[in-house]
Amino acid sequence: MHHLIKQYISKLTIENVKEFLTTNNIYLDEMELNYVFNLVKKDYNFVLDKKYDIVLKKLKDNISLKNYQKLEILFLEYQKKYENYL
Repeated sequence: MHHLIKQYISKLTIENVKEFLTTNNIYLDEMELNYVFNLVKKDYNFVLDKKYDIVLKKLKDNISLKNYQKLEILFLEYQKKYENYL
C-alpha cells in the first residue's frame, strides 16, 4: 500500500490539493496552499508511519488558526476513515 501512495504523491499537483481542499470548503491563501502542498509532498511518510502529531504541529505553526482548525478536522476524518489501510 505504501508504494501506491508514494506513486500517487509523486504525481500530485498543487491544483489537486487546492481542488480537494475547496471541495471540503477550505480556502487557503497562496502562501498557505504552497506550504500545505510542500508538506504533503515531503512529509507524507509521517502519516504513513502514524506520526500524525508531527504533521499537525507543522500545520499549526505555519497556517492561520482558522484554516488549521478546518484542516485538522479534515485530517482526522480521513485518518479514521483510512487508518486500517496504512
